[in-house]
Amino acid sequence: MSTVICNERLVSAMTYNESMVCGVLHRNRQKRVTATDLCAKLRILKPQMNAILNGLQNRGMLERIRSEADRRQVYLQLTKEGCACYERAHQELLALPQGLIEQLGEEKMRQLAGLMHEVAEKFPDISEEVAGKE
Repeated sequence: MSTVICNERLVSAMTYNESMVCGVLHRNRQKRVTATDLCAKLRILKPQMNAILNGLQNRGMLERIRSEADRRQVYLQLTKEGCACYERAHQELLALPQGLIEQLGEEKMRQLAGLMHEVAEKFPDISEEVAGKE
């Protein structure tokens, strides 16, 4: 499932990683966010992050703002166009579960949600067990 999500464009306007970057920047509009912050939060390597940011900037969706206090520090923020594009893409993503409900039916979706919740609860314990065996 993660392969499908990461390799397919779930929305037409941007790739999965671009949407993740835009999501963090959109949620943190009132904060100063750096590329290093994004790398840590999204677990993306710096070279890959730079490619993502350059692509967004080239399309007018992102701007880099150099700190007046420390010229080495560069903050990132979505442009008005970037915010609007992300918001449209986010709405497209929110429509996906409804499509799944229509395809699978409400009962199967409830079962799936329950199983996913159970897996999420058990995952930390299993992860610790596997790490302990190494």
